[in-house]
Amino acid sequence: MGFGEIKTVSGATFYVSQMDGILGLAYDSISINGLKTFMTSTAETDKSFGFFFHNNPDQSYMTLPGMEETGITKIQTHNVIEKTYWNLNMTGLSGPNGSVDVTGYKAAIDTGTSVIVGPATIINPLIEGILVDSTCAGIDTLPNFTIRIDETDYVLTPNDYVV
Repeated sequence: MGFGEIKTVSGATFYVSQMDGILGLAYDSISINGLKTFMTSTAETDKSFGFFFHNNPDQSYMTLPGMEETGITKIQTHNVIEKTYWNLNMTGLSGPNGSVDVTGYKAAIDTGTSVIVGPATIINPLIEGILVDSTCAGIDTLPNFTIRIDETDYVLTPNDYVV
């Protein structure tokens, strides 16, 4: 398996995060300099993996191959529709201001990203009028948002989307 050394980085994430490296799990089609990704290079036949994220980073972990089944109540699966990032078929996006048209957009699942991002053309109408002050006062009165992947709804509460 190849190894790529990063000598310089750009972007706030790299400067404020405490990380020693990156294990890229995306597809070869977006790898730097054509390096084979871990999933392509590994001799493992079972290429499944799982993550457990906790507010305390010392309690977060990755299982490879396989997944931790203790404490899991339900697992959803979706087909990857574009093999760059793990791009899924996003079929809906809604909130207190109604639904927005997501035709032509995909949902990219990325464990290395800690925020939900999207183009202003679909995000701004969705969040218009929602205000959060610096103390997060009244967070429990904020609305939920729903992201639909295929036919499965994923509801985001204010505790999921307010940082």
